[in-house]
Formats: sequence, C-alpha cells, structure tokens
Amino acid sequence: MRWVINRTTGLLATTALAVMATVGMSGTATAAAKQGVCAPGPPVYLTTVVSQWTHRTPDADASTHTGTLFAGCNYFYCWTEGQLYSDNGRDSDTWLRTDDDFGYTDVYVNDVYLDTWGFRNDVRVLPRCN
Repeated sequence: MRWVINRTTGLLATTALAVMATVGMSGTATAAAKQGVCAPGPPVYLTTVVSQWTHRTPDADASTHTGTLFAGCNYFYCWTEGQLYSDNGRDSDTWLRTDDDFGYTDVYVNDVYLDTWGFRNDVRVLPRCN
C-alpha cells in the first residue's frame, strides 16, 4: 500500500485502518469465508450457486413469484419450513427469508441453490423465522 503525504495523511491513515478493521483485514472475514459464510455479521451472508425466483410465501408456486435473487454472495435473515422443493440434486423444505435483487423485501428462496457448505449449515447459522 502506498501512502500520499499531505495535510490529510493522518486522516487517510486513520480511515484506512478503520476500513481494514471493518472488512476483516485482520483475518476475520477470511476465516468466515473459509467456513462458507461469505461475509461476517448479521444478517448472515451465504453463497447461492444459481439465480432463482423469489416468492412471497415459502413455496415454489408461480402465483407467489415476486422477483429474482442473483447467484453470488447474498444475505439471509432467517429460515422456515415450507413446501418441499427438489432441484440441483437436492430435496428440501427449508426456505430462507431475504430481500431480492429486484427490490422486493421479506421474500423466500429455497436452500437447494446454496453452495454445499450453506446447504448443510443454513439452519445452524440462521435463526428460525418468527
């Protein structure tokens, strides 16, 4: 990292240290990613392997379709039981509440599209929805 010396050097250094701490330059974020959680802290971030429809209720009915959650690192609030869903070589009745990439809030996706670590551990790292 190269530092520019000027009147704001102290502010730059302080800001850089704060950013490093926030993003886990100390190793916290790296440790979390190795566990399968792609970012630390609430809500819980997990990796989805495909883009998928989101639903108003924990089911796969076309009538409850709201938007889309794109593949990648996504956050989830909690899990609940719902309609059994089968895809991606998996069967599950576990649905995760999130906000999708189209702006819909408190919508559900099934956990079959999580990466392997997320699929095995989502009900352990997320609270159950009330």
